[in-house]
Amino acid sequence: MFRHIGANTDLYQALARGRGLALFLSALHDELTALFAERMAARVPPAFTPAVPLPLLAAMIASMMITAIRTWIEGGLAEPAETIDRAFNLVADAAMQAGLRPADS
Repeated sequence: MFRHIGANTDLYQALARGRGLALFLSALHDELTALFAERMAARVPPAFTPAVPLPLLAAMIASMMITAIRTWIEGGLAEPAETIDRAFNLVADAAMQAGLRPADS
């Protein structure tokens, strides 16, 4: 996603000038939440109860990605896509590990 945005900076900067960015990011949040929830559910055994319910954890991680994208675009896309991708993955990994630990720990 970050590479796509980085390769299409003119489009995303134009979206940021109007209401288009908010609409795009809202729809993207919904899609990412569903995708992340599906992928997490595939990694977790059915009897396992994570510390954070999967739908909530998926929505939180999607929100982190949306925040990274919005901040990056509104900042003029000054950083390379790889930098934003690394930063997101670093923080999202920590959130995922914390959220997927057993509920009773």
